[in-house]
Amino acid sequence: MDHSQKHLYRLFGLLSFVAAFVVYSLTVQDTVAFWDCPEFSTGAIHQQVPHPPGAPLFLMAGKVFDTVLWFGDPGWRVNMLSVTASAIVILLLYLITVSALRNISRDALKTKHDFLSIYGAAFIGAMAFAFSDTFWYNAVESEVYASSTLFLALITWLMMRWNEEADNTGHERYLLLIFYLIGLSTGVHLLAVLTIFSVVLVVYFRRHNYSHKGLILTFVLACGMFLLVYPGIVQKVPNLLLESIPLVFAIVLGVVGILAWAKKRNKAMVAMACSSALLLLGGYTTYTQILLRSQASPPMNENKPDDLESLLYYVNREQYEAAPKFFPRRFQSEPRFTNIYKQYGPLNELKRDNESLRNIGSLSSWSKVHYDADLAYMWDYQMNHMYWRYFAWNFFGKTGDLQGSPSASWFTDDKDVEFWNWNSGFADVFPIQLFAFPFIVGMLGLLFHFKRDPKMAFAFLVLFLMTGLFTALFQNQQNPQPRERDYFYTGSFMVFAMWIGIGAHALIGYLNRRRLPFATAGGLLGVFVLVPVLMATEGWSSHDRTGNYMPTDYAYNILQSTEQDAIVFSNGDNDTFSVWYAQDVIGVRRDVRLVNLTLSNGSWYVEQLKNLAPWGAKRIPLSFTDEMLEKPQGEPGSLLGYSVRGEAPIISIPVAQETLREFTDDESIVQGGQFQWRWEGKPIGNGKQNGYFMRVQDILIRDILEQTRFERPVYFSATVGPDAFCGLEPYFRLEGMCYRVCPVVQSDPSRGIRAANERVMDASIFGMLAEDENYKDQHFGFRIRNLNNPDVYLDETYRNPAVHNYRQVFLDYATYLVVNGKNEKALKVLNLMNDTISLDLYPMPYYALIQPATLFDHLGDSDSCQDLARRAVEVSEKLIADEGLRVRERATQYYSYQPHFIASEAYALLGEKEQAIHALERYLNDTGNPNDPAVHRRIEQLRAL
Repeated sequence: MDHSQKHLYRLFGLLSFVAAFVVYSLTVQDTVAFWDCPEFSTGAIHQQVPHPPGAPLFLMAGKVFDTVLWFGDPGWRVNMLSVTASAIVILLLYLITVSALRNISRDALKTKHDFLSIYGAAFIGAMAFAFSDTFWYNAVESEVYASSTLFLALITWLMMRWNEEADNTGHERYLLLIFYLIGLSTGVHLLAVLTIFSVVLVVYFRRHNYSHKGLILTFVLACGMFLLVYPGIVQKVPNLLLESIPLVFAIVLGVVGILAWAKKRNKAMVAMACSSALLLLGGYTTYTQILLRSQASPPMNENKPDDLESLLYYVNREQYEAAPKFFPRRFQSEPRFTNIYKQYGPLNELKRDNESLRNIGSLSSWSKVHYDADLAYMWDYQMNHMYWRYFAWNFFGKTGDLQGSPSASWFTDDKDVEFWNWNSGFADVFPIQLFAFPFIVGMLGLLFHFKRDPKMAFAFLVLFLMTGLFTALFQNQQNPQPRERDYFYTGSFMVFAMWIGIGAHALIGYLNRRRLPFATAGGLLGVFVLVPVLMATEGWSSHDRTGNYMPTDYAYNILQSTEQDAIVFSNGDNDTFSVWYAQDVIGVRRDVRLVNLTLSNGSWYVEQLKNLAPWGAKRIPLSFTDEMLEKPQGEPGSLLGYSVRGEAPIISIPVAQETLREFTDDESIVQGGQFQWRWEGKPIGNGKQNGYFMRVQDILIRDILEQTRFERPVYFSATVGPDAFCGLEPYFRLEGMCYRVCPVVQSDPSRGIRAANERVMDASIFGMLAEDENYKDQHFGFRIRNLNNPDVYLDETYRNPAVHNYRQVFLDYATYLVVNGKNEKALKVLNLMNDTISLDLYPMPYYALIQPATLFDHLGDSDSCQDLARRAVEVSEKLIADEGLRVRERATQYYSYQPHFIASEAYALLGEKEQAIHALERYLNDTGNPNDPAVHRRIEQLRAL
């Protein structure tokens, strides 16, 4: 490579990195995102222990970024790890594509145009990946997937470097570094382990003449190496250490001894094998961080892997249900799964003995597997929906941002786009329409690669399949999923982006052969505009996270809704991890103890609630002994759920009279000195008449109330659903974003009126904070930013249920005020709600519009009432007219939420009585239930108006 070519090579490489880094820096989230991001950021900044199997190397790297970047939000600093890692991936993909093109065209490279076509085409492929939907999404948040893709790209680049240097002395260093990186990658994610198959293939094709037998033996060797890493080193090393630490040291010393012997006797293959095994093990030692940090008892110490036995449990992810590796494909028993399974054929049958129920991963545990139905499910859902749909998102386009949204193409109908974006304030962002140009160029590259360099193309095809379809097959995912899972398959999308670069090179070669003027430059420019520029412009709005403060604001508002030393029950990832981040990193309300009801079903978590005092917060008083909590669930004397047949038990808790006087003026209740409630767990069967199953979380709620006796404030976050309330709902009082559990009945939930603490609610709503205002100590006042800013895009995760929960707090308080005759204040609450949360950007669900419309009508604000009623009519009429929309809108399955009813009430508010009656008459005709007495009564009421 002469001097000018080297400059051209480096220039395009530098452009790849800089362009990606600038774009990701401009679109990165300003603080943590939802899901696991707050958990990982919290774990990185304070070196804590996240959920199994952990990501120790990611946590350590995140701490480096938190330390080196001394400015900006701490969550943003950890996000910049993903930004930087992703930009390096784009540089590496450029280098990989250049290497693949050199391997194809080495003898034909003569002129500057030849090199320009290679470097320019590789740049196009790298930029296509930079702006691909999935990778861009990963690049701007603090999840592990950007860093795991970095390991995959590094290993792939080293594989290509070895291929170039295989005839030179010292080529082994590339392979040795690959094995060390595979070991290191286990401290981030196991994605990079899948590169083993392609690395072994490249070595075979480079060193040996092809034969069918040789190829089969190569795959067998690759499988053996894969099993050495996973489950070998990843799962078995902690087990060996647990059984005998001296044995592990002896094995390591034995391998070192064999290595020394091999070096002395010039046994290169033996030396290579021993060195690779040692480097794999050396990379895996990052898990020492998990063990050491767990022993330090940080505030976040999930599963408490502080010894080898618990570390083995942690690494093996034993808290999660193990899925069968291949069959059956449909193995869940809950109705939300089985109702979907039935679409594909008869359900599989599990043997009913205890051993089978504990081991669903074994095929022998099933008495009958319907393979034809399982294969149909595998192809339709696990392959098409959970892989090829994601592939098409990246290289064809995307119809919308709701979970389950299909891809977009030339053939996407406007009605489909409207279907997936109806009633959305961000409908103008979609579809992301790429017209399949990236796919076409990529397929051209794939064909060209196989034609010109079939061996290397095959190695990359294996990488594409292993990180794509094989991963989807191995995961055996069940329908439904809590969220989209496209991030698992980033490696396969990277390989296809390389083929886009190769396809661009093939197109330019075709133009050059036609001797067209400016063929090289013009071809590069044309493909660049049609692929990466199109992808960037179409995808920018949906990937720009700037201005999105929802997770930190959400957590702040939950914490600042409580009194000093509160205990707050939460339920999911988004309300728990964000609160952990707010407390541990930002330092907001560290006096509050959060109790995640999902995690409470693990005794390790209950033990931490009882015995730890993070940041000096008060311990949670519990009656469970440490001996109970140390025993695994299921053993005699351990904390375990149980069934209650018949009526739920009445629980009585003594409460001090001075405490009761804080909640009631009724002296008889005060003198009684008792709090009594019907303790309800999870109903067994279809109705409460069968009794209840008292989960560990239900037992924990009861015990906390019994031990605190209301001398310490106890709350449920507004994010928790009724399934977790244990029958306490009549005792709830709305205070900010939380429901306080009171020792006296507060309201009747059946009437839909929630009691409220006016002092707290007024301070929270009317004392809303300014843009940058923040308090770490107890201070009432919501912080809600950018929910009225059209320049800030929030995807479905943020819009629902977070925005809905905010609105419901305003509506519940306004309703309470109206019931208590405080109309002027209620009107202020409703107007502030609409000013803070844009109705155009975040439309309310059709069934939720009647409540504020009715309130505005009662309060004399006819303009606001009519605006909301018109919105309700418009959306309800669409649902009535479109059966497909009704199927997608889950609320329509409930009787009281029938769109005909909502439309009728909205018409009535508008004063259009005949239309209101007609909507109900259409319901009687459309549903085939013409004698519905409730509907007929309502029609008579309307006629009498």
